[in-house]
Amino acid sequence: MPLFINRDQIFAHQVHLLEHKLRSKEERILELETENALLHLRLAECLGRLRWVHEGQRETQRQSQLQRTVQKSVHLALGKLLSQVQVLKQDLREVFGVYRSFAQELEAQSGELLDRMAVITSMVQGQHGHHMQKMQVQASALERSLEEEKERCRTERQRRRLLHNALVVSAASALTFHLWPLDSGCHGDV
Repeated sequence: MPLFINRDQIFAHQVHLLEHKLRSKEERILELETENALLHLRLAECLGRLRWVHEGQRETQRQSQLQRTVQKSVHLALGKLLSQVQVLKQDLREVFGVYRSFAQELEAQSGELLDRMAVITSMVQGQHGHHMQKMQVQASALERSLEEEKERCRTERQRRRLLHNALVVSAASALTFHLWPLDSGCHGDV
């Protein structure tokens, strides 16, 4: 039997093969486009995470800088407060020294007055009538002097107490003044 080849069938077969190849390539293109879209989604997700990490790092750096600033401010305020406390201690030592010397002076004057009173009493008992009136005047003057010294001592004690209280209030308000802006700044950022 003779071999009969139909050209139309060959062309049809070639067209069929080419269409099949074309479909395969179109399917492959669709697969690659889908894969490309998935890769773009993954890339966008990674970029979002990276941006989030960078923002977190920036926030951490900002918080760290703020904390360092607050620590410096507190350190400076505490340094100033320490120097003020040392000055206050020195002032209190001086006040105490003055008070002690004043008390010793008052004690010495009281002793002198008691000695004079003893002399006056012995003179009165020794029947020195003509000196009696003079001694009474001296005794009254000494009593007035003693009362004046006591009053001066009370006044000085009160003045020192007021000075001490003013220094304590000044130190406390200085501490409050230095720490208050820091506290309000920290609460606002939280």
